[in-house]
Amino acid sequence: MEKFCTAITEMLIKNKVVPVENFKIYKYGFEAFFSTIIGVVLTLMIGIIFNKLLWTVFFYLTFSSLRSQCGGYHASTLIRCKITFGIIIISNILLSALTQNFSVFFAFFLEAISLIILIKYAPSMSLDKVADIGNVKKQKIISIVVFSFWTVLSIILYFIDSELFWVIIWSIFSAVTLMLYNCIRRKKHES
Repeated sequence: MEKFCTAITEMLIKNKVVPVENFKIYKYGFEAFFSTIIGVVLTLMIGIIFNKLLWTVFFYLTFSSLRSQCGGYHASTLIRCKITFGIIIISNILLSALTQNFSVFFAFFLEAISLIILIKYAPSMSLDKVADIGNVKKQKIISIVVFSFWTVLSIILYFIDSELFWVIIWSIFSAVTLMLYNCIRRKKHES
C-alpha cells in the first residue's frame, strides 16, 4: 500500500495538483484513508459473515473513537494491523455473545478497570513518538470524555438491547487493553 500511496502522491505532484514540499503529508493522508477503508470493509465483512452487522458497526464506532484518542498498540505492517484488528472484532463478537446473560455488575467491573487504566495511562504513544505534555493532558481528557459517552450510551442500551450493551463494554475494554499493552511495550523498550 505504501508504494500505491507514493505513486498517487507523485502523480499529483507531477500534475502540479500538490506542491512537492507536501509529499509526506499527502502520502500519509492517503495511507490513513486507505487503511481506514480497509478497516471498515473488514468490519462489515466480519459482521455479515457472523450475521452480527449491527454489533460490528457499534464495535467499530466505539473502538475506533476511543482508540483514536487514547492511543495503543500499532502493528509493524498493515497486514499485521488488519489481522490483529480482525481477531479483535471476532473476539468482541464471541465475548459479547458469551456474556449476554452475565450480571451487569461484571460489566461495571470491566468499565471500572477500563476507566482506571485510562486515567493512569492515556494517551499511549507509539514507540517512535515523543509525547508533548500539553497535548497529553488534552488527549487524556478527550479519552475520558469519549469513554464516558460510550459508557452512558451502553447503559441506555442495556434497557433497549442488552446485546449492544455488551458489545460496547467489550469494545471499550479492547481499546483500553491495547493501550495498556502499548504502555508495557514502551516501558520495556525504554529500559
